[in-house]
Amino acid sequence: MKTLEAISILSIKEPSITLEILKKAYRKACKTYHPDLNKAGTEMMKIVNAAYEHLSKKKFPIEEEETSKVNISEALETALNAIISLEGISIEVCGTWLWISGDTRQYRAIFKEAGFKWSGKKQMWYFRIESEAKKGWRKSFSMDAIRIMHGSTQIKGKSFYKLA
Repeated sequence: MKTLEAISILSIKEPSITLEILKKAYRKACKTYHPDLNKAGTEMMKIVNAAYEHLSKKKFPIEEEETSKVNISEALETALNAIISLEGISIEVCGTWLWISGDTRQYRAIFKEAGFKWSGKKQMWYFRIESEAKKGWRKSFSMDAIRIMHGSTQIKGKSFYKLA
C-alpha cells in the first residue's frame, strides 16, 4: 500500500501527520466502518487496519506534498456494499483494488452499475479509483504478481492466501 492511499483511506486532510492525528483518524474510521453499523464493515475494517499499520511504521511527522482528491475509503465502501451480499463470488483486496471472481456472469449488470470493469486477460472483475490509476501504464501482470506486489486479502469466497 502506498502512503497516499493509506492517508486517503483514513481521510486525513492535514499536510503534516503526527502520531496523534493518525490515531484520531483511525478511531474515527473504526467508528464509521464498524461491522455492526455497516454491512461491508468487516471488509472495510481490514482495509482501514492495513492503512493504519502502514502509516504507523513511518517516521513521524509524515509530510506529504500531494493530497488525494478522491476519498478512497468512501469509494471502496460504496463498491463493496453493492456486491457484498451476492452469492457465489470471491472478493479479494489487492492494495486499493477489489478483484471479483467466481460465478459472476449473472451479476454483470450489478458490477457495471457499481463501477467495476471486466479484465478479459484475468477473467475477473475489478474496481479501482480512477485518479489512482497510472495513465499510460500498459504492462500486464498476472494475479500472482499483483498479489506479491500489493499484498492480498481474501474477504469473501474461497481462501487463497494472505500476502503482506
